[in-house]
Amino acid sequence: MTSVAQGQGRTSVYVIGATAVLAVLLATAAGPLLYNALSSLLPAAETIQRTALYGIVMAPLYAAAAAMLFLDRRSAHVGRPAAPEGLGFGAVTGTLGFGTAVGLASLSGALSIGPPAPPIQALDFAVGLLLLVFQVWGEEYFFRGWLQPALDQRLGQAWGLGLASVAFGVAHTIGRHLGILALLNDILAGVAFGLLARRGGGLWAPFAAHFAWNTLEQCVAGLTPNPGIDPLGSVFNLELVGPDWLAGGVDELNGSIACTLALAMMILAAVCWRPVRQDDRVAATA
Repeated sequence: MTSVAQGQGRTSVYVIGATAVLAVLLATAAGPLLYNALSSLLPAAETIQRTALYGIVMAPLYAAAAAMLFLDRRSAHVGRPAAPEGLGFGAVTGTLGFGTAVGLASLSGALSIGPPAPPIQALDFAVGLLLLVFQVWGEEYFFRGWLQPALDQRLGQAWGLGLASVAFGVAHTIGRHLGILALLNDILAGVAFGLLARRGGGLWAPFAAHFAWNTLEQCVAGLTPNPGIDPLGSVFNLELVGPDWLAGGVDELNGSIACTLALAMMILAAVCWRPVRQDDRVAATA
């Protein structure tokens, strides 16, 4: 499902809300509990442990979105940019957004270089990237592929974007006790990804932006976790230091004002984007 479906929905907004809440709670609250109960039965290898965790946590989001899209029969074609354009613009937007956040953190003195990262193990690194694809696509499929357009149809685009973005932010707080600034930044990220989905008419652009940011943060810069480095490997080992509002504290980069400013830039980029849609290309060549 790479297009944001349109059409008259069959389910009420109350069913949508209840389904979203249940799916998020199953993913973010029940999922980790189930993983903790099963993890001791699995091999200790990080690749296996993390694959199990991601599978358990993401399954409710994939299942709920797929079921609700099926019930709504929302499969009508909409004009959308070709995959290369959506992926390209999204990747550039996410990369520039992350680069802006890191650059601002560096200018403010909140960024330092930690000990050299251990040599990358190819298999571990590849598994880490594949799991990021699985996680990011699942979040985009749920929040921008199903929830946002479903709310758009029933409540209007402003409410649809706003409520889906708040849901995206709140989903990241369950079980993590994020600070106010980190919650705000997660909501702003939802707005940026939601606008990219709306402008592009599909999931290519928000997926690419989301994946680019997460990959650069975790697998390239080594900012997740902070301090420390991802057990599956990272190219560099940068560290955030200083006051929480600059360095993010326990919330890492997502809890910093640098992240807030970078997300504002991404929102502006999404608003200004004028994609060339596939339907326009067909008309131009006819």
